[in-house]
Amino acid sequence: MKSFFTLLLIALNLMATAQYREDHAELFIEVQERGRVTVTVGDEQITSRSGRFRFYDLREGSNLITIAIDGRPAFKRSLNIEAGLRTIAVYNRRSSLKIVDELEIYEYDKYNLDNWAGTIDRGSERPGNRPERIEYGMYPEEFNRLVDAMKKESFDDGRVRLLAIALRNSQISVNQLVQLLERFSFDKNKLNAALNSYDAVQDKRNFYLVRNLFAFASDKEKIDNFILQQ
Repeated sequence: MKSFFTLLLIALNLMATAQYREDHAELFIEVQERGRVTVTVGDEQITSRSGRFRFYDLREGSNLITIAIDGRPAFKRSLNIEAGLRTIAVYNRRSSLKIVDELEIYEYDKYNLDNWAGTIDRGSERPGNRPERIEYGMYPEEFNRLVDAMKKESFDDGRVRLLAIALRNSQISVNQLVQLLERFSFDKNKLNAALNSYDAVQDKRNFYLVRNLFAFASDKEKIDNFILQQ
């Protein structure tokens, strides 16, 4: 009888472990900015000055992530995470949020402790590391509302003001920015709006694509010089 209950307990433990692997994920985020940082993932929220945030027991799929620094919104985007994996990410204002590693939560039926005892950048040095899966830009419905509002503006002055207001607490992709800049009538206003929107662009490595909107070499040169100074 004893052996039966022992086997039953082992079976139940294995079932619980299998269910955890199947349904749950973890997310570790290092924020490389100083200040009082609040990170929210779904319904979970952590505030700390340590710069490192560990979220356990997350559901697989799209999770909304927001980061505030000293009470000011700094980042808001959805990230897809996989069950059974510990996703490790780094955030700073210059490069936004990047995935640097994905680790198996369980290995040889044992729970893996976090790897923050060492460097969290080791995954970026490994060949074949999984590509970044962050979704850039505004949500489609949010972006469509902004496009509709831009269409209702009759003059560039209104478009410049509206774009500045919309991007005050939001981020945008270069492709989305290009679509908005195409609505400007004059290159001078278009150029100013583009440069003023730079801080809100998530995929800054693609900002050079904005230069394709301009016909004159002088405007392209201004964009090139601006990028080189960042």
